[in-house]
Amino acid sequence: MIEKEISFTHGNALYELHTYLIDFGCNKHKQYWERLLAESKPAIIEIGGEEVKVVEPTLYAVYIFMHLFFHFVKEGLGLRHLCDWAVMMHHYADEIDMQRLVEVLQNMGLLKAFLAFGSILVDKLGMKDFPLTLTDKDRKLQSCILNDIMHSGNFGRGKRKTQKAGFMYKLETMLFVLSNCMRYFSLAPKELMLIPYRRLVVNWKLIRA
Repeated sequence: MIEKEISFTHGNALYELHTYLIDFGCNKHKQYWERLLAESKPAIIEIGGEEVKVVEPTLYAVYIFMHLFFHFVKEGLGLRHLCDWAVMMHHYADEIDMQRLVEVLQNMGLLKAFLAFGSILVDKLGMKDFPLTLTDKDRKLQSCILNDIMHSGNFGRGKRKTQKAGFMYKLETMLFVLSNCMRYFSLAPKELMLIPYRRLVVNWKLIRA
């Protein structure tokens, strides 16, 4: 199975169906995350008068971060994604289990990345209730991260030279991923070591499909 989304349009809305919520580089991390989701009790929110099951607050805070972090590495990010993450954590500030949050992030090797991006929420977006304590070490790559976000545009489109899908588009994406994995390797070593390989395998499957 190719781990890419299937998209379709219904009315004026674009829908995406994903094989997995997160496409990890490390299979061990993927299996751990899928097990957490399977064992967790969903939260209930109301949307348009209907009760909807969603991921419980602690795992939701992790998921929103992982989604934006992997998008940052693989394609690029917009500032709005950091704002979404900040709003979510502020909304659930009293429900997030701090000890479990750290445990989950450590088990997936993403705690350093969480803190590095969190420093932008605190220092640049003015978030007052970020769930973890930050140090100067966490802020070391803050300027570099923020510069990439501000200059890449929405999902990295600002840095794109090739706008249409095809071989050159995939090659440009691969070079972008490799560059980010090397520059930000210290934030999530195991994931950023394996992501380029996984990306190469998936693209090869797509080419041969």
